[in-house]
This record gives sequence, structure tokens and C-alpha cells, in this order.
Amino acid sequence: MNGGPPRRSVSCPPSNATDTPSSKFVAVEGGPLGIRANLVAAGVIETDFLDTFRPDSRQHLYSFASAQPLGRVAQPEEIAEVLCFLASPRASFVTGAVVAAGGGFTAELNGTPIAA
Repeated sequence: MNGGPPRRSVSCPPSNATDTPSSKFVAVEGGPLGIRANLVAAGVIETDFLDTFRPDSRQHLYSFASAQPLGRVAQPEEIAEVLCFLASPRASFVTGAVVAAGGGFTAELNGTPIAA
């Protein structure tokens, strides 16, 4: 023992990118070290990912548009803008947050979805 403050050791099991408790854990434990942790809860994004699995991939993606209050699916650049903001100095005081970028899909009023 060197008489200094105890060293803090943090271990975290591998997790899914949507694992909110893990990101909040990293935010709390990493904060004193200058580490920020945030999640982007992205909605349906128009990409080529499904092209190899579904011949109707574009139609399938667009079928989700009506479930979004904005009436469309996201473009990759829109999600990238959110990520760039969170990584920028402009978000230097943001940590432990879950930023919903889902076209309003997760919007609720008193626990009830706004759109019926």
C-alpha cells in the first residue's frame, strides 16, 4: 500500500450496444477519468444491410415509415450527425444519456404512446 487513494478497478462484461445499464455504469465510473458514455437509440435506418437477405429489402424498410411520427425511416447521415455531436466538445457535459433518434417512434405521453 502506498498510502494514496485506493485504485479503482472496473470490469464490465461484453454487452450489446443497446445495453443502457452498462453505458450508465461506464458513465458513472469513467466520469472522474474524463470518460463519457452515451447511447444512440436509432430507429429504422435505410441501408443496404438487408439486400442480401431480402429481395424486397427497400419495401420492407419503407413499411416501417408509417409507424414513425415523422413518417419516414432515417438516413445514415442523420444518425451520424447525432454520433458526431455526442463525440464533439459541444457535448462535453453529456454522459450517461440515451439519445433517441427514431423519428419519434419512442415518444410517449405518461407511459402511453402518443400515436394510437
